[in-house]
Amino acid sequence: MIYIGVDGGGSGTRVLIEAEDGSPLSQARGAASGLSQGIGQAWEAVVQTVAAALEPLGLAPESLRDARVVLGLAGVNLLAQRHLFEALNPLRAPTWICTDSYTTLVGALGFAPGVSVAVGTGSVAAARAETGEWCEVGGWGFPSGDEGSGAWLGLLLVNLTQRAIDGRRPWEPLTRLCFSLWGGTWERFFATVGTATPALYAEIAPLIVEMAEAGDELAVLLMREAGQEIGALISTADPSATLPVALGGSLAPAIGDYLPPEIVPRVVRPLGTAVQGAVFLARQPEPPPPPVSLSV
Repeated sequence: MIYIGVDGGGSGTRVLIEAEDGSPLSQARGAASGLSQGIGQAWEAVVQTVAAALEPLGLAPESLRDARVVLGLAGVNLLAQRHLFEALNPLRAPTWICTDSYTTLVGALGFAPGVSVAVGTGSVAAARAETGEWCEVGGWGFPSGDEGSGAWLGLLLVNLTQRAIDGRRPWEPLTRLCFSLWGGTWERFFATVGTATPALYAEIAPLIVEMAEAGDELAVLLMREAGQEIGALISTADPSATLPVALGGSLAPAIGDYLPPEIVPRVVRPLGTAVQGAVFLARQPEPPPPPVSLSV
C-alpha cells in the first residue's frame, strides 16, 4: 500500500507519496489544479503531477490499485462543482477530495485544536475547536476574496499603478516597478491587465515583500493591510482568541511580521505542509466530517 497526497491551488500542484511505514518515496510539482482553472484542466494537472511522482516507482496513475489518494484542492467548496469533479475522476485508486484549507490544517496541527491559515496565491483559514468540529473562513476565491494573499496584494498594487498612469496619484518607486514589470508602456500594461490570472497577480507579491523589507512606505502599508486581513480570518475562525495559530503558504514567513500584535504570541511553527496533511489523511480509515458553517 502506498499513500498519495495532493495539494492543488492557483499557482501549482504538489504531490507526495509515502510508503506504508511512513517513509517518503517520491514527490513532484506541477501546474495549477485549483478548480478555478476549470475541472478538466484541474484533473489534467493533478494526473500529470501524480504521474511524475509515480514514474520513479515504475507506476502510472491508470494502473494504481494498492494505493489511497487524498486531494486537497482550492475551489471544491461548491457541492455541484465538487460532485462533477469527483464524477470525472480518472484515478482508479480510492480517492477522497477535500478543501486545501483542511489539508493545511491537518498538516500544520494534526488533529489537535488550533487555527491554520494558508497564505499563498489565495488565502483561507481553518480551525479545529476543542470539541473536534472544524470550520473554514474565507476561501471565496479571487478577485472577490483571497484577502491578504499574494494575488490580493498584486491586485492592490496594479490598481494603484493604474491610478498613477492616469495621473490620479503620484508615481512612487513601487508603482514604477509594477509598471515596468507589466510592460513599461500604457499599451502593454493595459494588455497584461486584460489577461492577468491570479497567479500572475501573485507574482508581484514577492516584490512588495522585498520593498517592504527595504523600508518602502507604500510596500509597508500594503503589507500591513494584508496582515490585518489575515488577522481578521484568524479572529473569526477562533472567537475565543486562545487557540494556537499556524501559518502556511509562500507568504507565511513575511505576513507573520504584520499580524495584529495580540495574535503574534499564539503563532506556532506548523508541524508540516498541506501536502503532508493530505498524506496523513490518506492513512485515516474514515474521512472527516464537513466543516461547520459560520453563517448567521
